[in-house]
Amino acid sequence: MKTLIILAAGNGSRFGGPKQLTCFGPLNRPLMSYNIDHAHQAGYRKFIIVCQQKHEQLIQTLPLYQHFSDSEYHTVIQKNQSLPDSLSKKIGHSKPLGTAHALWCCHNLIDDNFTVINGDDYYGAHAFTLLYNANLHNKSQHYLVGYPLKNTLSAHGGVNRGICSISKNNTLLEISEVTNIRQSPKGIISDTKNNRASDLNDNDLVSMNCWSFHPQIFDTLAELISHSLSSLNNQQECYLPDAAMKAINDEKACIEVLTSHDEWFGVTYAADSDIVHNKLALLTEKGLFH
Repeated sequence: MKTLIILAAGNGSRFGGPKQLTCFGPLNRPLMSYNIDHAHQAGYRKFIIVCQQKHEQLIQTLPLYQHFSDSEYHTVIQKNQSLPDSLSKKIGHSKPLGTAHALWCCHNLIDDNFTVINGDDYYGAHAFTLLYNANLHNKSQHYLVGYPLKNTLSAHGGVNRGICSISKNNTLLEISEVTNIRQSPKGIISDTKNNRASDLNDNDLVSMNCWSFHPQIFDTLAELISHSLSSLNNQQECYLPDAAMKAINDEKACIEVLTSHDEWFGVTYAADSDIVHNKLALLTEKGLFH
């Protein structure tokens, strides 16, 4: 497994623009650039960035992967017209169709296991080493890197997180979407479906969209996208955790959960920018990046 796919086609509405293209830290790079550094150190040599067409030229100018002459790079446009053969429906809106569809748009470039991450998050070096080494031992299953909830919060507002339920064998059972998670004097709380605060555990593992998949996931993606865009359902957007759960529920896959205790961080709000800059400054001082 030497391929890293970076999903960078979002609009960044809460941030106020395409945060995945915003540069941070003393090296003045997008967050995905720091992840590319870590992935290359772990052994990855093929990098695919999924973006909107209007951002393609800008991405080509960003300081992302100029350092590594031993690697190959691809830019894939997430086009709403890129659909499984079973779907002939025309998509009439311009908003991206979700992370599951973004990954589907890469299927022609994939012939082996691969890792996929968000373009606007920083995952730390350990996640890439975990996934790379796991695939050396067992390439027949999928993997998810989970992070303790306390390591994924924003100081500037509530965030949505996928809380993982895990079996005794460390396999994924379910991902439950929990909304408006934030710190309070009583600990970490969120809004339930009844809009009431509920307690959460600091060490609950959450999915931050850091996966390793076998190529068979594309069969599941095709089925999910076809269902999501069918005239009966008309959901129009579909997400990677939905694809993972479908693979589990259809008994097509087992997903082992690996835990990283590295600090994850991202930019949900513009006010998060200073915190991200300061954290990257400390990591840069430690010599973690090329």
